Amino acid sequence: MIFVEVTGKDRDDIAETGSGGDIIWYPDVQVFTTWNKGNDEFLGYLYLDLHPRQGKSGHAANFNPQPINYYGALKGRFWMLFYELEHGIHDLVANTKYARYHGTITVQDFCEAPNQTLKNWCWTALSLKALIQHYSTLLPEYFQIPDVMIKNLIQTKEANNAIFYLRQLYAGIFDMIIHQPDSCSQVYALDVFYTVFKSDPMNASEGFGYRRMILEKGGSQNEMKMLPEYLGRVPSTYALY
Repeated sequence: MIFVEVTGKDRDDIAETGSGGDIIWYPDVQVFTTWNKGNDEFLGYLYLDLHPRQGKSGHAANFNPQPINYYGALKGRFWMLFYELEHGIHDLVANTKYARYHGTITVQDFCEAPNQTLKNWCWTALSLKALIQHYSTLLPEYFQIPDVMIKNLIQTKEANNAIFYLRQLYAGIFDMIIHQPDSCSQVYALDVFYTVFKSDPMNASEGFGYRRMILEKGGSQNEMKMLPEYLGRVPSTYALY
């Protein structure tokens, strides 16, 4: 996929009124066109509303355009940007016959699996080096985050996980007693990432296969049909541990 930011006169050109200000709800909002790499097929628009302000929802989320006065926001931590961005990508690339099953309109738990998957890219050295730099950018040696800092940062990924999973264990046991669920988005996400992407996170061919076999199907197929076809086996909990 190719993302192209729309600014200035280009916004005027795509606005029905001829005024680019009419397609955004606040001056800080960014607009991107998204295209298929290879055949230049137009997929849709992606809006980013990243900065907090008075009266704006404080919850990081992805929203489709709705005929109501309610706009989603992406803000906060680095990983949250990746997490919510994947919801937008899921909606953009989904290719289903019926809108009822488009993009993130899957069974409740599975809609979180793709963005749980993309969060893993936050912990790859290539992503961190490309997207993080010193806040001042005044000194050349600080233009990019040092390799040793990246290594140390990645090592903190599992910090305090035991406390987090103790809480999850409590909630999970309670949930299973009450509802007996048969799905878990984080387990699926880790299984997909470690099976397909761990060795080469930027592999375009694997990314395209993931798009075609998982994201494009939205909620039109059961996740327990899609995942075995994609992974070549039944999903496993092994990656979680």
